[in-house]
Amino acid sequence: MNVLVVDIGGSHVKILATGQDTPRKFVSGPTLTAERMVSGVKKLAYRAAFRRPVKIINDAAMQALGSYTGGVMLYLGLGTGLGSALVVDGVIEAMEVGHLSYKKGTPPDEHDQPKGTGA
Repeated sequence: MNVLVVDIGGSHVKILATGQDTPRKFVSGPTLTAERMVSGVKKLAYRAAFRRPVKIINDAAMQALGSYTGGVMLYLGLGTGLGSALVVDGVIEAMEVGHLSYKKGTPPDEHDQPKGTGA
């Protein structure tokens, strides 16, 4: 099976196809649009890579899957951001640790609510 992997990161979009050793990449950043991302991938990839089935998975979940050997595993990956995934008995759950509440003594989301709204 031939696979084209597209990694859309915070600083670069990288692609790697089966049989290749070196990823191809272009700059992404906060202004990257979906249209520019697709155009950039098409410029770097070969035509036969398209019109095929697509699977989409969080990059941390993919990395966790590659490291998983059974049981329960929490994966933390450092890149442009902090990626995380939990694998329990072969089931992967991508998580966004950066979005979890971290202020001492506050339940999740309480610190994000405007004061006096009753929310």
